Amino acid sequence: MSYKFDITKHKNYKLLEDYDKKNLFDVEEFLKNRDKIKINRNSLITRL
Repeated sequence: MSYKFDITKHKNYKLLEDYDKKNLFDVEEFLKNRDKIKINRNSLITRL
């Protein structure tokens, strides 16, 4: 931990995991869900 700046005084400190454990970003969960595609009537599919 750095003693140069007290991170608890930062305006966005409440967004960090240190403030609240529910703010933890789960990378595995993010990567698991990013490949799901939602298609509706207005979707345009382009083949690569």
